[in-house]
Amino acid sequence: MKEIVKSLLEKIEFRELSLIAFVVSLLLKLLPDNTIEQLGLSQFVLAYQPYISLILLCCGSHLLFNFIRWSFNKINDVKVKSGYLCKKYLESNQLQKDELLFLIEVFYSPSENRFKLNGEVYPSDGRKANLENNGIIYLASNHTKLGKLSYNLHPSAITYLNKLDIDGMICWL
Repeated sequence: MKEIVKSLLEKIEFRELSLIAFVVSLLLKLLPDNTIEQLGLSQFVLAYQPYISLILLCCGSHLLFNFIRWSFNKINDVKVKSGYLCKKYLESNQLQKDELLFLIEVFYSPSENRFKLNGEVYPSDGRKANLENNGIIYLASNHTKLGKLSYNLHPSAITYLNKLDIDGMICWL
């Protein structure tokens, strides 16, 4: 019997175990007394009442915390990871001249006549801050190469920037 319980506990994740403990303790708290007596659990419930309440409280707060974290991540995924901020910033024509120069210096490849996915930026370069806040560029790695950090250009920003006439724009800049 111990081996079966041990193998089940090894296969079940903590989240699932927490959910099972929460449901069982909630049922033991909410079931009427006559149902508990019919199941033969009245002595068990009376003996372990404080532990059942503690399990209910701990597992309930753990599940609530996980639900809040999951919902925050879903909201964050919809707004940030889908390029919502990036598209909104680029379409509203708020891209400043120095920011466009920065993107051209770091990500534009004149030989291929298109923008690359990644580039290297000095950490002290202040022009990256607004672009990073609006999701146009994001940190690819914390490892430095000759004092530079590796940044990626958001894919929707790449498509938007590749549509621009960069050769004509370089003369304007």
